Amino acid sequence: MNRKKTQKITGWCATITFAMLIFLYWYGTPLPTKTHILNEILHGAPQQTEDESVATPFPVKFGEFEYTFTPHASYELSGLVVSLHHSDSWIDISHEGDPAQTVDICVVWGPNIATGGYKMVTYAHGDWTCYYRWETEADPPFSGSFLSNNHLLPTTPALASLVKSIKVGDQIRLSGLLVDYTITASSGARGGSRNTSLIRTDNGNGACEIIYLTGATILKRNMPWRDPLRYLLFMVMIFGALGSFYFSLPEIIKVHDEVAHSKNPYDVKNYLKHPDLKKPTEG
Repeated sequence: MNRKKTQKITGWCATITFAMLIFLYWYGTPLPTKTHILNEILHGAPQQTEDESVATPFPVKFGEFEYTFTPHASYELSGLVVSLHHSDSWIDISHEGDPAQTVDICVVWGPNIATGGYKMVTYAHGDWTCYYRWETEADPPFSGSFLSNNHLLPTTPALASLVKSIKVGDQIRLSGLLVDYTITASSGARGGSRNTSLIRTDNGNGACEIIYLTGATILKRNMPWRDPLRYLLFMVMIFGALGSFYFSLPEIIKVHDEVAHSKNPYDVKNYLKHPDLKKPTEG
């Protein structure tokens, strides 16, 4: 294969691989079918237990901010992740003064899955809000009462790492306390405050659950091959780009001394074969 053809092929490989990476990044992950949903999500519902004994406010320091949490109830939720948002995203400027709340996770469960309605709507996420909509003329069998957007406040680095690894389509279980909180900066200035929802039938501003997270489990991963494939494609793109660059170099730079030569300066046979070679100057 000649040099120009090889250069063209490597260039196309790099371009196609880059396009596939963009597709994987922006293309919405297909949600699993109902037959792959676990029973505790398909037939379950959030469990909330109000307890006066846990209602005492308590402070927790996160970096330069001090949070005061007011718990209202213990809470456990199993659901299918349909959308999420990471607070450390480069496009998020809303959480600079609220570092404890690391991930928003929007889930569905129960009737929304049993009816198949969860596959008939599309989902999106803002800094604080989960959105869903449909474009069909008839309303799908879908209810906001079986969907919740959860602001997660992990209590340990291990939990923070785990929830950050959650992807759309994963089936998860979360547990902790439903809390309100206020924030005070190290300068003493009062920061923001947020209140949790305590019912599943509300919507709009204030309808999200705020979970002081003490436990989290990924019950079942969706498309576990997706991330390894993304890394593989990224490596192929890098090697393709490097190969394209290498084959675009001038011949004189990339080709090493291809003329056979002998260490013996008096090798007559070699000299006759390559008369352009000069005998080294003896010193």
